Amino acid sequence: MRILLVEDDATGATWAKSALEALGHSVQVASSKGEALAAMGVGGFDAVIADLCLETDKSVMGGMEVVEQAARAGLAVCLVIGYPAVEFQRYVPSLLAMGVSCRAKPFAIEELVESLCRRCAASEAASCVHLGKPVSSGT
Repeated sequence: MRILLVEDDATGATWAKSALEALGHSVQVASSKGEALAAMGVGGFDAVIADLCLETDKSVMGGMEVVEQAARAGLAVCLVIGYPAVEFQRYVPSLLAMGVSCRAKPFAIEELVESLCRRCAASEAASCVHLGKPVSSGT
């Protein structure tokens, strides 16, 4: 799976990129909303993993626009939340309706990838092999 990872923390981005690549995925990192939107404009991604809080954009919820655009484009999307976001709760129903998976830090990278693979299989956006076996929307 070709994944766009939107993370402004260099340490977190390095860890997630390495973990995803170790599972056989191709990963491009964007460190801001602008970089992410530009990369999605070029295309070629099956999935987007975005941090909700992108401090490079000076916005508490800088990842939200990235997630919404990716979901509208039919990509598998996971929004990562790194802090208790009470104000974020009002967005959960609409995000779930768009098929966005939400994960709180810390999370198991395998769990995150499996949910993205299920979404890809459901939309036929990409074939996905996770942990050595094909993943379908019914698994």
